[in-house]
Amino acid sequence: MLFRSQSWTWAVLALSGVLGVARWFTTSYRIEADPESGQVQLRVGLLQRKVLSVPRNRIRSVETDARLLHRLLGLAVLRVSTGQESRGEHGSGAFELDAVKVDEVPRLRAILLAESPRPADGPTAGPAAQSTVLARWQPSWLRYAPLSLSGLLMMAAAAGVVYQSGLFGPLQHSRLVESGLATVQKLGVTATVAVIAAAVLVASVLLAVLRSLVTYGNLVLLRQADVLHLRHGLLRLREHTYDMSRLRGGTLRQPLLVRVLGGARLDAVMTGVHGAGESSILLPPCPASTAEAVLTGLVGDPAVVGGPLRGHGRRAVARRWTRALGIPVLVGVALGVLTVRVGTVGVPAWLWAVWVAMTAW
Repeated sequence: MLFRSQSWTWAVLALSGVLGVARWFTTSYRIEADPESGQVQLRVGLLQRKVLSVPRNRIRSVETDARLLHRLLGLAVLRVSTGQESRGEHGSGAFELDAVKVDEVPRLRAILLAESPRPADGPTAGPAAQSTVLARWQPSWLRYAPLSLSGLLMMAAAAGVVYQSGLFGPLQHSRLVESGLATVQKLGVTATVAVIAAAVLVASVLLAVLRSLVTYGNLVLLRQADVLHLRHGLLRLREHTYDMSRLRGGTLRQPLLVRVLGGARLDAVMTGVHGAGESSILLPPCPASTAEAVLTGLVGDPAVVGGPLRGHGRRAVARRWTRALGIPVLVGVALGVLTVRVGTVGVPAWLWAVWVAMTAW
């Protein structure tokens, strides 16, 4: 059974590789010269041909993504965002150019975000405008990483991969599992649960910090003329370029635990098609003062960021509290009634812990 599962795994990997190579050879794109009425078209597909079309005057941001293998080969993935899905002859999808040479990325980015016509085979623009660094990643930002659920999600994903790969069965009869069961019998159920919970907590914290370091390490946010440029990542390098003319504000996000430690996350609100706002992350959880300073530099008015806020009326406040706490209160009352009827033995204590956590979240 294990051999059959591994054979299927290798077959799926080989088929994915063949399809990826075929997709690369059957992909082409075209950029029309007129930035107002021109289109950016992407043709892809071997058996089923698909054509994606994006109006040039609707492009609000350009993103590049280079995984470790792409970086070793000097390639990158270029994505174009308009605030809506791209229109296609056979459905809709994301506009993405895979395996673009890194040397071609700056020229393509400049063409796609240009407000004046520029031929696709023309020379690169003149001297670059002066850049202003708005924020740089600091190691102290890692203290906010354990406040997310990313570590637990990574552990759950790893457990799912092990189970799907067919290795879960042989592990049940391994020496490691047998020694673990013997240890459980010696320590008892309560001590074992405490040890497992502590191990999971430590592992989730370490994984969350490692993920934040790999994802946002070397982050640099700078402004250059009418574009906002974001670059981050240690192994997987990501670059985002936003059109400042479509910037409509920012959002400071402060979950409970992040706010307790004085942190905040900054999202940029970009206007897409038909005025629909869409947020894109600019800064991961970092000191609130840093996020507020960057937002102030973007909007240009300190009073908008740090000025006094006008409170809602009584009816709006009552409606907001009712929507936020209505369901948690009902669940808490149900748990309380159930505890009174069947006792604390019938209602595990972890249910109350989950209820408190979900209510606070």
